[in-house]
Amino acid sequence: MNNHSQIKVAGAIVLYNSEISVIDNIKSYINQVDTLFVVDNSETINESLIMSLETFFNIKYIFNGQNLGIANALNIAANAAINHGFDYLLTMDDDTLVPDNMVARMVTFLSERESDKIGILAAQSTPHLAGESHRYVYVTITSGNLLNLKAYKQCGPFLEKLFIDWVDHEYCMRLARNGYSVIELNYLLLNHRLGIRKHVSILGKTIHWTSHNPTRVYYRFRNTSYVMWKYAFYIPSKYYLIFMYELLKDVSKNMWLEDKRLYRSKMMLKGVLDCCKGKMGRYDG
Repeated sequence: MNNHSQIKVAGAIVLYNSEISVIDNIKSYINQVDTLFVVDNSETINESLIMSLETFFNIKYIFNGQNLGIANALNIAANAAINHGFDYLLTMDDDTLVPDNMVARMVTFLSERESDKIGILAAQSTPHLAGESHRYVYVTITSGNLLNLKAYKQCGPFLEKLFIDWVDHEYCMRLARNGYSVIELNYLLLNHRLGIRKHVSILGKTIHWTSHNPTRVYYRFRNTSYVMWKYAFYIPSKYYLIFMYELLKDVSKNMWLEDKRLYRSKMMLKGVLDCCKGKMGRYDG
C-alpha cells in the first residue's frame, strides 16, 4: 500500500497469453498498490493463471476475450482507476520485476515537488543509466510508469489505432505538448526484458540486438512512421534524429542479421505503406 494516504495509487498489467510465471512478477508490486487491474487480452482464459490471481485480495480481473491491443487495455485500466478514485496508475508489462518500495519512493519524490505538471514518473529500464539521480526525458517505456490520471483526463486516452508499439512514445509526446514532463528515476532499476536477445560474431566483433517477430516489425515501422509524421513539427530535432537512427538500425538488422530477411523486408515496407494509406489498427495479414 502507498505510504502517503493523500495519494491513491492503482496498478495495471496487460496480459496476452501470459505464462504462469507472470505471477512472480506481479508479486513484486502487488503490495505496493491499493488495487491491481489485470486486463487480459487473451482469446481464452488460462484457468491455472486465474486461480493464482485469486490468491491476491486486491486484484480486479478484466477479461476482454480478444486481443484489443495494449492501448485499449491501458485505457480500460485507466478509466477503471479513475472511476475508483485513484490519483495515479502504475502501468506494468507482464515481463517486469520491480524493486522493493518502488511506488513509495515514487510517491515521496512527487510529494517533495510541485507534481501537478509531472505527467509520468518512470523507473529506469536501462542498466547503464542506473544511478542516484533523476532525469527529464522526452519518451519512456510503458512498464514501471506512474501515470498522473489528471494528466490522462486532460490529454485523452492512449491511441488505440496504434494497437501495439509506440503507444507509450506517442503518449509521452502528447503529454509534452500539453505542458507535462516525463521523469525517470535512475535509482529505481527495473528487471525488464524487451524481446529476444540475439548475437552474432562478424570479423571477431560480437553484435548484440533485440529481435522481434515479423508482425512486430510491421507494427514498429508503421507506428514509428505515423507518430513521426503526426508530431513532425513538435519533436525536438535531437529526438527526431535519434528516432531516425533507431529506425535505420532496425532496417539493417532485419535485412542483414535476422532470419526470414525477405519477409521482414516486406513487412517493413508494408508498415510504412499502410501508414501512408491510413491503414491502422490491428494487423490481420
